[in-house]
Amino acid sequence: MKRKTIISAAAIAVLIAATAAVIVFNNQTKQTGAAQTGNSMDQVADAAPFNMEYPDRLCGIPATEFKADGDMIEVRYGDTNFIRKVLAATDGDDNKTEYDEIREQNVNGITVTFKGSDGLVYLAVWNDNNFAYTVHAGQGVAADEMIEYIEATR
Repeated sequence: MKRKTIISAAAIAVLIAATAAVIVFNNQTKQTGAAQTGNSMDQVADAAPFNMEYPDRLCGIPATEFKADGDMIEVRYGDTNFIRKVLAATDGDDNKTEYDEIREQNVNGITVTFKGSDGLVYLAVWNDNNFAYTVHAGQGVAADEMIEYIEATR
């Protein structure tokens, strides 16, 4: 009888340990942010340990998709426009397009790199408070319009 009790107790202990491991794993996944995609910021908010402010429209298009993971939030506006915030001290731009015009400009005390051609800005990248930001306007916009998007992004 004692042997059955010991085996039962051992089995219960293993089940408790396994349950605890699953709970810890689930909590870590939520904290580090498993990648999520949704139609609103609320649907992806748990996937990143920070929040993001962004404009309602980019190039006249409303936000259509939201993506987040442990270190990045991206808001997409149609097929070619997006704003991205990455927890990083480096450039969050993964766009490898070569642009004819590249210049830096101060926007509210932050140095922003504008990339474009033919007088239009297609890409703006900057770093602020340990975050890297990217605004991509697929059709290109005037610098003043890009500055409005930058100012609305935090």
